[in-house]
Amino acid sequence: MAPRLPILLCFDVEPDDKVVKGEADWAGFGPLVDLLTRYRPRLAAATGVPARFSWFVRMDPQVRELHGSEDWPVTAFAREFQTLRDAGDEIGLHAHPWRRTPDGWISEFDDASWVEHCVRNSFKAYRRCFGRACRSFRFGDRWMDHRTMRLLDRLRVRFDLTLEPGQAGFPVSPDIDALMQGERPDYQAVPRHPYRPSSDDYRTQGRWLRRLRLTEIPISTAPKNGAGGDGSRLGTLYLAEDGAAVCHHVDRLLADPGTRHIALPARTDIAIRPEERANLETILEHLVSHPERGRLRFATPAEV
Repeated sequence: MAPRLPILLCFDVEPDDKVVKGEADWAGFGPLVDLLTRYRPRLAAATGVPARFSWFVRMDPQVRELHGSEDWPVTAFAREFQTLRDAGDEIGLHAHPWRRTPDGWISEFDDASWVEHCVRNSFKAYRRCFGRACRSFRFGDRWMDHRTMRLLDRLRVRFDLTLEPGQAGFPVSPDIDALMQGERPDYQAVPRHPYRPSSDDYRTQGRWLRRLRLTEIPISTAPKNGAGGDGSRLGTLYLAEDGAAVCHHVDRLLADPGTRHIALPARTDIAIRPEERANLETILEHLVSHPERGRLRFATPAEV
């Protein structure tokens, strides 16, 4: 029997507004858990195997400053996290290097020590809450550098799901361009399949003893409108974007014998934004009824 193709639905658990002004609301998380809980048995019945999802929770210094503790999301949403754990979902970490200034928040990628502080504090908070080391990680705003990837490796992360192959334009949202401090990485040459990063360059596949222990599981990308056949201009397949277009690109990936996985991300506020929620449901309905649903598996990173 041919191996099943894993599909990872990746949800970043974070405040509803990307740029926080004043207090932060997390109104999207509960409704999204409820929505996916309703879809879970349908996806399992369609594929014939249990359906699991991946959740990446913010537990960084901005969360501490906004709510008094990095642990706050896990305490405030104890019911939701228990539901996800009981279902066998992956719960990992999502980090942003937001730093408050007199003029408001800035995304401080330019200060390597601050980035490391944000990552390490997130991991400490995760262990306090869940009693084990974090296995899966996604950095915010699809940002990464080699120093941080090596830090994740030292922290014994097993899977990173940050990189978006083909992307070379930052930031993700134009409204935070002026708030992002630091170099924007170039992912144009990043492999589109899971790989062990080189110890010299996290964006390339390592060879034997010159590679990290963790596995990079790239987020799925596809040619943008008007992109050339060389695949040099790729766009990320976000669950919040046009549902019909994402379904079209997912079908292309399913038809490609070189596809080894599909990873589709979203922020948790997708559940409270009507157009984005409709796009997500369009994609889920497409997958539930897909002619090739029997060879799919809604998987966690470890199942890839």
